[in-house]
Amino acid sequence: MPAGKTSPLRVVVTADKKPVKGVRVVVRGAGVSVTAVSNGKGVAVVRVKPRRSGILEVTLPGRDTCRGARQVGVVAPVLLPPVTG
Repeated sequence: MPAGKTSPLRVVVTADKKPVKGVRVVVRGAGVSVTAVSNGKGVAVVRVKPRRSGILEVTLPGRDTCRGARQVGVVAPVLLPPVTG
């Protein structure tokens, strides 16, 4: 995911391989702090715009059965040097 650009982050919440509705999903880090709730298909789509490179952590607060935070890397945009003649 590039820093400084808005990107969708799709999180799928399941329990026993079945979708779970109404679960709060929190995404934090790299200048981002957003929350979403999973729909009837267990999907929460969060649009994030990281301000800097780093790591985003995706957590499900209050869910003891979750295996911990999942992480998404954010990279700095590639800046091309100006072309001179």
